[in-house]
Amino acid sequence: MLVGCNSFTEKQKEEKAQKEVMPPMEMEPVTAAVEKSTIDYRVGDKLPNDLVCMVNDAYMAKPQIPVPVNGKTYYGCCEMCVGTLNNEESARMATDPQTGERVDKTEAFIVLLDANGRVGYFNSEVNYTAYAKKS
Repeated sequence: MLVGCNSFTEKQKEEKAQKEVMPPMEMEPVTAAVEKSTIDYRVGDKLPNDLVCMVNDAYMAKPQIPVPVNGKTYYGCCEMCVGTLNNEESARMATDPQTGERVDKTEAFIVLLDANGRVGYFNSEVNYTAYAKKS
């Protein structure tokens, strides 16, 4: 289940509307901060932490907002997710699908599980390999 990020969606809609009414010459170039990932990840690939919204547990294909908590860096896609990561320990933890063990999302082996961008957090690559063999 994905958590809705209405403020993020509304901001995107506003930016798109502004660009549509501005003449093309006035539009600013895309900056590195919003570039899409240059790597195409496939189902089963290990993902870098910074391309995952750790609240929505979803691959986002671009760098997310870093959220430092207790010496570790989590990532969220919007200000609502930043707040959730700061305030809710449960958002920073996951369950390894292979073993049922709890895993801190910053320490997990994160894998793209399906074409919709859903990710899985594993305690190790060994756990993921065992999980993939069962599937």
